Amino acid sequence: MSLKTNTSGGSTMSASSDALGDYFYPLYDRLFDEDSEFVADVETKLSQARMTDTVELYLSRSLGIGMISGLSLWLIGLLLGYGLFALGILSNEPIIGMPVGQGLLLTIIEMLRVPAIVFFSGLLFGSIGFVIGFGSMVAVPYSRASTRKREINMLLTDSVSFMYALSVGGLNQLEIIEAMAQADDTYGEVAKEFQSIVKETEYFDIDYRTAIRKQALETPSDDLSQFLTYMLSIVNSGGDMQSFLEDKKEKHMRTAKQEQELTLETLELFGEMYMTLSAGRGRRRGRRRPAGRTANTPRRSRRLTV
Repeated sequence: MSLKTNTSGGSTMSASSDALGDYFYPLYDRLFDEDSEFVADVETKLSQARMTDTVELYLSRSLGIGMISGLSLWLIGLLLGYGLFALGILSNEPIIGMPVGQGLLLTIIEMLRVPAIVFFSGLLFGSIGFVIGFGSMVAVPYSRASTRKREINMLLTDSVSFMYALSVGGLNQLEIIEAMAQADDTYGEVAKEFQSIVKETEYFDIDYRTAIRKQALETPSDDLSQFLTYMLSIVNSGGDMQSFLEDKKEKHMRTAKQEQELTLETLELFGEMYMTLSAGRGRRRGRRRPAGRTANTPRRSRRLTV
């Protein structure tokens, strides 16, 4: 059985980016330890986001982009710091907070004030640039993994119902997994998780029990991880897969119904708050006095002439 997988979720970096990662790998090797929790967490997120880069190459590339961004803002900071003095915005007294006077102290300050301010402004802007460049790159796998988690959780109820229908139709465990892997046009990221199980068994000569266990650890969704873990226990014990899928289908449908009811209650609460605020604003407008009349202005009595 062959699967047509979409690799668009992986890394789309060009060869120049790989060269950038190779160039900054010594810096990565110096800054990060192999047993670092940060490196392990980024590696997990890369796997959950289905990005094909190794954590070493990805963090090396991130360091390179951070260095380029930091260098660019460092140059801007240098020009800005020098421009503050060139335009006369900064002078001796505002810098130290008191009059300097004359003598050796004034001479030293005259010599050091421009280099010091320019240096610190460049250092500040360069640090900000490095944090922006490096941080934005590191945030990419976290964002993609979070997006995949939301989609998996949203489609999991329908996916379990589909697998239950397949079991009622007489398919065995392996056929259910393979059919689920082929339904990526309908079940999206959930089907891609099952595609990983099928590829492990086909191309890496791994039994499907081990593949299910591995995917339960790598998936970004806790709900799918729990489902695969329970499914593996049914497979190992030789239990009734149809009864298991039926129970899980009903459970996920109840959970989805509760979440929908909670969402509706939240929307109703916001609707009531909006109506209350709108009504209060309308009453305040109704109480506004006509223009030209104050509280001390006496009312003129009307006289009727017959």
